[in-house]
Amino acid sequence: YYRLKGHTGANVPQVDFKEAQKEIYTMVDGVANSLISAAHDISDGGLAVAVAEMSFGGWGEGKIGAEINLDRIPLADARAGFANTVKLFAETGGFICEIPQSKAKKFEALCKKHQLTPYEIGKTTSVQKLNFKSGGKNIINLDLQKACERWMNGLREKLN
Repeated sequence: YYRLKGHTGANVPQVDFKEAQKEIYTMVDGVANSLISAAHDISDGGLAVAVAEMSFGGWGEGKIGAEINLDRIPLADARAGFANTVKLFAETGGFICEIPQSKAKKFEALCKKHQLTPYEIGKTTSVQKLNFKSGGKNIINLDLQKACERWMNGLREKLN
């Protein structure tokens, strides 16, 4: 996306190793204490790809939809007119986690212990859609089965 818009290489993420360490310790403790149902690192493709890959499942089953509200994500670096693009595709690191409601308070306490602030940005759903909203409007609303099919077989189809 950024290459199409002529913005590649302009904003290389700077790794904050102390912050990354806190995030990793939080993830390890969260898994050890059974607080995290599912998680994915935010890396190649940013938040949008991390949420999509979580919804697709390891074998491309694609049975768990997601509704994400981008307005709940703070953004210190709101490049003029690109706020949603940055929120969706920035490869700045961190994790997206699925936390059961019954364990949310314990997870928040764990984050606080590690000096992190968690943000509740959405939820998983039984509706097989990937839905990203901003300003009360759908900005991405994909059929999960179609997106999963493209993800799993796109390269294979191009090579055949």
